[in-house]
Amino acid sequence: MMSSQVVLQLGLVGVLLAACAHAQNMTVMCYYFDCPSYSKTAQRSIYEERVYANERWVATSGDVRNLETSRLQMFNRLLSYLSGANVQSKALNITLPFLTKVVRAPGSDVTTDMTMYMYIPLGSQSAPPTPSDPKVTVVSSPVTYIFSTSFGGYTSKSGVKKTRKDLFTAIGDARRYDDSHFYLATYSSPLQMKNRYNELWMVRK
Repeated sequence: MMSSQVVLQLGLVGVLLAACAHAQNMTVMCYYFDCPSYSKTAQRSIYEERVYANERWVATSGDVRNLETSRLQMFNRLLSYLSGANVQSKALNITLPFLTKVVRAPGSDVTTDMTMYMYIPLGSQSAPPTPSDPKVTVVSSPVTYIFSTSFGGYTSKSGVKKTRKDLFTAIGDARRYDDSHFYLATYSSPLQMKNRYNELWMVRK
């Protein structure tokens, strides 16, 4: 059961995103929210290749024994950090996407590790506030080359599995990507029911 504080915070995010989403094409991913910097290096049939810059994110890990509950808990921790739950009590603007790294056991669909990230806003990249929650950390991402494909709806296990399979097929050569993990990039509030926009990222070797 979500606390009233979590529901309120999710609702505020939903209002913010819905206010701009209704007038925007959903493929314009970030609207006026800060997003990580990237360059598109190639456009393919159902995916595109990108390179992301070295930037800072706030991160937290979750318990893989209960994936849905854990994702809500991680989301709430990171949203609280952006809302001012940090040593400097500094509120930061909401950013996109809500990024989840999913690590799978070799040759299976069993999740062994899960970490959620939110991008540090541009104005705080050089000196992000220090998290006050010991479960929250600020991390730097290396320059990363990825394959990205988009899909709608919520990130159900079956939907993610199909999206991954379609992306694998489209890429073709399994030597080109790292199959040990993938990322789910969500650009819609958890409370937004329609016109949801998500991406699945595979890291290029």
